[in-house]
Amino acid sequence: MNLKFKFFQQQILTSLGILSLIFSLWYSFYFDNFILLVVSFFYSQIIVSLIGNQIVLHRYFSHRSFKVNKVFHNLFLILSFTPGQGSPIAWAAAHRHHHKHSDTELDNHSPKESYFLASGGWLLTGYDWVINVKKLKTIPTDLLRDSALVKLDKHYYTIWWIVILSGLLINYEFTLFFLIAPIGWSLLLSAFVTLGCHIKLPGSYRNFDINDNTFNNLLVQFLILGDGLHNNHHKFPNLYNLKINHNEFDLAGTFINYLKLK
Repeated sequence: MNLKFKFFQQQILTSLGILSLIFSLWYSFYFDNFILLVVSFFYSQIIVSLIGNQIVLHRYFSHRSFKVNKVFHNLFLILSFTPGQGSPIAWAAAHRHHHKHSDTELDNHSPKESYFLASGGWLLTGYDWVINVKKLKTIPTDLLRDSALVKLDKHYYTIWWIVILSGLLINYEFTLFFLIAPIGWSLLLSAFVTLGCHIKLPGSYRNFDINDNTFNNLLVQFLILGDGLHNNHHKFPNLYNLKINHNEFDLAGTFINYLKLK
């Protein structure tokens, strides 16, 4: 599939997620259906953001921080769809590029350049901006050796469109609240890290003086349940548990350790 077309489809999917989140909020208030909204939020926070984004896409596929058996690997392939932020290969390429160029002019989502980009706007940018302006050349060759990941990357958006269209025909409320709106929720929760942990906020601190603007923030850590220890992460990107000090906590890392996935 043409790479430019993939970028275009990601722009559409991201836009649908944002618009669906806004519509789900209006729908819940207009029809007094707050229970559905609350369940959708916690599903998005735990399944989509904590597991699908932070554990699966971030720590497992992008940083290879831990290993799992074949059953969990295949389950992770399915869960990698839920954030709607691109296939594991595409996500890892973008994220590894971010680590390589963190808070420099080539960073794809640094608040030094734009709060909009750091808040998730980078997923709305197209091929020319990512490839020609940000010079993204990172190729996750380790992931390309996995034939299942390559197939998933090839058919990622086709699968999404089939799932969305089929879901709308079967049950539009379920599709809205548990398939499309969670993309928007996940993007919002990710923004707490990509924006909130690259600027100094109340409660922000650094354990390590490294060459970027990353901070830890325990409030962010509490809100998103995992990746708020961002300064720790940029110092030790391959750790699956980001807790360094006794007063820190990492639910994502504890979850990985509890399931003995390491």
